[in-house]
Amino acid sequence: RVAYLVDEAIPPARILLVSFTRTAVAELRDRIVSYAVAGTAARSVRISTIDSHAWSLRAGFDDEPLPRSLGDGSYDLGIERTVELFQKQNPDLIDFMGRLEHLIIDEAQDIMGLRADLVLQMLKSLSPTCGVTILADPAQAIYGFTTDGSDDKEHERSLLERLPAECPRPFLQRT
Repeated sequence: RVAYLVDEAIPPARILLVSFTRTAVAELRDRIVSYAVAGTAARSVRISTIDSHAWSLRAGFDDEPLPRSLGDGSYDLGIERTVELFQKQNPDLIDFMGRLEHLIIDEAQDIMGLRADLVLQMLKSLSPTCGVTILADPAQAIYGFTTDGSDDKEHERSLLERLPAECPRPFLQRT
């Protein structure tokens, strides 16, 4: 999908792909460049894990200082703070997200809790013309145990379970 978008002249820097694991991110980087006619230009596609992307957004758009060390729970706290930035409509963050031309969410079957909250906030912040591709295979869901321990039952539902009701744009599911 990413290689096709690059080959169709969408600027690689305006494509964002987030995935659940570092392994998937590394594999995707290599595969995209090998598939794209645009070749090395495809290396400019923004590809990161959800946690890394949340950290980058927070570092770029939050006035609160980042923690000095990555202790237990710091990723969840960073994601929570990034969700707050979206909810408060941080103008620079919304402008940044509004410039994207395509967002791809990979391994969506494994996105739960705060990470699902973050993805939903990202979807809400996109321009109406931004394309969205959500890739998931519910039969391969292996990270259902990654809930954040919240008492809020909404946080125990996966992104896939929440999308039909909470996606800010028409939701078309293909099998």
